[in-house]
Amino acid sequence: MRAIALAMLAVGVLIGGAGAQDRPVPREPMLQKTTVGSELYRFYCSNCHGLDAKGRPANAAMRMPASDLTVLSLNHGGVFPRDAVREVITKGGGRNNVHGTADMPVWGTIFRAFEPNDTMVQVRIENLVRYIESLQASAVGTGAAH
Repeated sequence: MRAIALAMLAVGVLIGGAGAQDRPVPREPMLQKTTVGSELYRFYCSNCHGLDAKGRPANAAMRMPASDLTVLSLNHGGVFPRDAVREVITKGGGRNNVHGTADMPVWGTIFRAFEPNDTMVQVRIENLVRYIESLQASAVGTGAAH
């Protein structure tokens, strides 16, 4: 009798386990409550662009290196392309060579999914743009201007 009960329990566990694999695993929300640009960058951007923003990702599994965000001004005649950076963060870069590939998440959409207050979404995006601007390399040296 005991052997039958154990066999039934084992079958129940196996059947129950098979169904559990088909269900999606719940994920933690991706929204950081901070509005500080450096913290937003560290959480949302550094995995691909690297902590130093030079396109050396922390994620070695990336197919293509991310853009070096420290040379945006140098690549635009010494002027930081604020509107273009804001646009890429908000709407994504697509395949128009502004960002390279469409692999980058569209952060504006992600921020809006977790934050119904559009003002706070815009504050996060603007602070992230300002932080990226603060990382720009100087024309003379290789260090970032702060």
